[in-house]
Amino acid sequence: MSRLLCALFLLLASPLLLAQPSPWVEGQHYQRLGTPQASAGQGVEVLEFFKYTCPACAVLEPKLAKWKAGKAADVRFEAIHVAWNPSAEAFARGYYAAEALGLREDTHAAMFRAIHDEKTAFAKVEDIANWYGLRGADRDKFKETMTSFAVNTKIQRAQSMLPRYAVSGTPTIVVGGLYSADAISAGGYDQLVQLTDYLIEKVRKEGGS
Repeated sequence: MSRLLCALFLLLASPLLLAQPSPWVEGQHYQRLGTPQASAGQGVEVLEFFKYTCPACAVLEPKLAKWKAGKAADVRFEAIHVAWNPSAEAFARGYYAAEALGLREDTHAAMFRAIHDEKTAFAKVEDIANWYGLRGADRDKFKETMTSFAVNTKIQRAQSMLPRYAVSGTPTIVVGGLYSADAISAGGYDQLVQLTDYLIEKVRKEGGS
């Protein structure tokens, strides 16, 4: 009899367990953008707004790299280096030049380490070009690419996106052009990655992006 009652209790309780509220609360852990932003392409778009000199971005990077390696096929990820002051713009130009020359994947994590672990000094644009030159780039071509039309376009795009995506700090994650979050609102770096997955699924269910 007791076994029957126990089984009946579990049967009745299971829908309640499935209906547990989400640990993520809109307005607390993440924000809905005031104006939804359209994204090109299929699937769910995930944007990371970052800058190399940001300590929080450096902490998030290896966690995000692991997440990217296992993300679903329908998730499109793009990292956008902000350029909201001269220092940020110099590193953004290096980032987009590396991207244009096919060096991004081999240098992205290394640049974070150079700044935050190795304390490499980057006093001027030439220092950034020299650093990439030591990692496979033609120094003169790299420096030229940093001021090219393609990189200028990337810089302008990054700057124009900040107000539209309500980005006021880094790192900021925006999912599906609808929801934004950061490590502080999420409660930590691991939590931000978990929240990103939650928001991806939310966008899928809502039919967005």
